[in-house]
Amino acid sequence: MPFLRPIPRALRRGVPCLVMALSLGACGDSADPQPSGPLPPRAAPSLPSVAEGVSQEGVPQLVNLLVQGGRVQGVGATVDVRLNSRVRLTVIADTADVLLVRDYDVRAPLAVDQPTQVEFLAARQGDVEVVLEQTGQVLTTLIVS
Repeated sequence: MPFLRPIPRALRRGVPCLVMALSLGACGDSADPQPSGPLPPRAAPSLPSVAEGVSQEGVPQLVNLLVQGGRVQGVGATVDVRLNSRVRLTVIADTADVLLVRDYDVRAPLAVDQPTQVEFLAARQGDVEVVLEQTGQVLTTLIVS
């Protein structure tokens, strides 16, 4: 009967790692795979939009504002709004105040860093200021036409 010697401990730990490294190295191919067959058709830019012709009636216009350090972000100084459309105004401010939509007498308390949302029907034509009531800061002006 042949004499068997035990495998040294260091060799027993290194052999599985070596086998794994060699097998993983054989998995990859250095060349990038190339697709075969015909390319799928691309949508022509002249095709109509999926939403084209879909009525927007009843869907509110979203106006989102962020007030930080007295600066307003999110929209410009004015926002165009269609007459008799719904407007959903969302404001997040870093100070507590009261959100006011002038001429519509829409008010809502603003808590610090919490979104406040009001929705109203823009039923009167003209310029409508959205302000912080306590400080008087104008956030934006809605141009209803």
